[in-house]
Amino acid sequence: MLRDYQSLNGTFLNEKLDVGVSEAALGNGDILQFGGADSDQYQFVVR
Repeated sequence: MLRDYQSLNGTFLNEKLDVGVSEAALGNGDILQFGGADSDQYQFVVR
């Protein structure tokens, strides 16, 4: 389960960068991204 507790930069699922998520169930192969446009960005793949 993914939860974003109102982070400033948002949390994004499966490269849908125009819509942030507040809560989502994660599945195999999902891609989780977070970080601001002007700072470091991170990407994780669920396996």
